[in-house]
Amino acid sequence: MPKDRQRLLNALFNDTPEAIVIADHERRIVDINPAFERVLGYQLEDLAGKPTSILYADGQIFHQTGAKVFNEGTDANRSSVLYFRYRRKDGTLFPGRTLGMRLQDDAGTVFGFVGVINDLSALVGDANLHGEGFPTEIGASERALVNALFEKMPGILHACDEDGVIHRVSQTWLDRMGYTANEVLGRTPWDFMTKESAERSRIGIQEVWRTGHRHRIPYTFIAKSGEPVETELSATLDTSQGQRMALVLLEDVTQRNATQRVLEDRNQQLRDFARAAAHDLQAPLRHISLFAEMIAEDNQQGDTAAVADHAAELIASTQRLSAMVRGLLDFTLTNQAQVLAEPCELAALLERTSEALGATIQDTGAQVHIGEMPAVICDPSLMERVLVNLLSNAVKYVAPGTVPQVQVSASVETDWVELVVEDNGIGIPEQFRERIFEPLRRLHGPDSDYPGSGIGLALCKRIVLAHGGSIWTEPGQNGSRFHVRLPGTKPC
Repeated sequence: MPKDRQRLLNALFNDTPEAIVIADHERRIVDINPAFERVLGYQLEDLAGKPTSILYADGQIFHQTGAKVFNEGTDANRSSVLYFRYRRKDGTLFPGRTLGMRLQDDAGTVFGFVGVINDLSALVGDANLHGEGFPTEIGASERALVNALFEKMPGILHACDEDGVIHRVSQTWLDRMGYTANEVLGRTPWDFMTKESAERSRIGIQEVWRTGHRHRIPYTFIAKSGEPVETELSATLDTSQGQRMALVLLEDVTQRNATQRVLEDRNQQLRDFARAAAHDLQAPLRHISLFAEMIAEDNQQGDTAAVADHAAELIASTQRLSAMVRGLLDFTLTNQAQVLAEPCELAALLERTSEALGATIQDTGAQVHIGEMPAVICDPSLMERVLVNLLSNAVKYVAPGTVPQVQVSASVETDWVELVVEDNGIGIPEQFRERIFEPLRRLHGPDSDYPGSGIGLALCKRIVLAHGGSIWTEPGQNGSRFHVRLPGTKPC
């Protein structure tokens, strides 16, 4: 055997928390692992060379059942599960389960056995171990285990026959899906799945009967409320109830999958953002490099007037680059900011916003009309940045010679407030109404009469989404109309 594989097997044997015993072909103990010593209290010198039957409360039952299964009923490439009462070194008994495997050479000759013992005390209880709590007969033991699985384990479990008819269901299953037992028993799992999952499940149950198990297969159930419940299904065959049943365990992975989708979406956004940033930052850098070279040539030629003109262009390109870097920094830091949701009066936030834009409003002669404002649940500092961006854009993007007219209104619908900022500006073509909320997406080139970094609306969208709201734009009566939907509250 390769040394690496031998080291791996040794590590598994010594470090696993499961009790493992190895016996020879006569079922005499040859080795135990450290976990076995902890669970049953024996040292190897206590057991070496002794029959495995001394580990069981009733050795005769073991010989009648376990030995027969090991020697006659088990395929060489498969394991058997047996249930017994076990005896610790101190004489105490506990209910347990043994996963037994035969060791065979290439010729098929059995040269030993491996047994992995699980203590089931916490599952089936350890009272009345001498008869009622954990019966010695394998069938009764298995029935006790299955009963405990459905009655005591907090798992989403059901048992169905070969036709898929559900004969048993756990309370956790019912609670998660929102049904009563009467609504579930006698039906099939497919009645509670999406169409695509139901079609795959009909094939999957055939695999359970053919192979005896299924492991972590994704299926989507539909709760009674209509909510999709994403699961990973594992199943095994059971014969303890008088007929063959598939015991099915569902792991609810709805939240995990949702989180994974969010992470994948954010990773894609980051990749897109990095590509856009790398592309857009090149333009002002090229301008800076170009005008620096031109200034050098002007100096050699002694053309001071050209130096002054090109220096002005150089400064403008530097300022554009600086604005873009600041915008990128704001965008990045906002993603890391913690949203402090509290009741806030929109009127007070808009008043502060108007004061912050006072010089711009005065220079352009803009007329900003603010209607009656309700309260919202928001982070005031972050939401003020949204309002500053929306109002400054409304004032900035107007046709030459046009006096900016901005109307701010709000409406309340149940638990939501919808804020509307409408302008008389140049408008936004339909094909760009989604793209303008992407970082570094500008409708106008760097040399246009409309300055900007292409970050403002992307920043607005990120902040609004962090509040659980939404933002979009549509054509206004004369220009554009921006909508912001936020959680509402009663006035502060």
